[in-house]
Amino acid sequence: MLNELCTPEAFSPHYREIVAAIGVEATVKLHKAFNGRRILCVKHLFDIDFVVTLALQKKDKRYVELLVYETGYSFDWLQKKMRDRRREALHSNK
Repeated sequence: MLNELCTPEAFSPHYREIVAAIGVEATVKLHKAFNGRRILCVKHLFDIDFVVTLALQKKDKRYVELLVYETGYSFDWLQKKMRDRRREALHSNK
């Protein structure tokens, strides 16, 4: 009911930035799901294992660079994790 009447200014200062980013309806859903609890949004949205799996599937340096850009992981860190995964695969196949 209140969703239709709300503007960003109707929200408490803590929620105005969230409203501006995701909108009124999503902010209300977020509030209902986490009411009263703090939410920590870490830098990396995606799990490194998921990103490594994507990078290894494509085997394309440009794709890896795009993943680095979109996920926030460093190129060196992703390359290290890819090497580790390849090494694990080799040892598990023996």
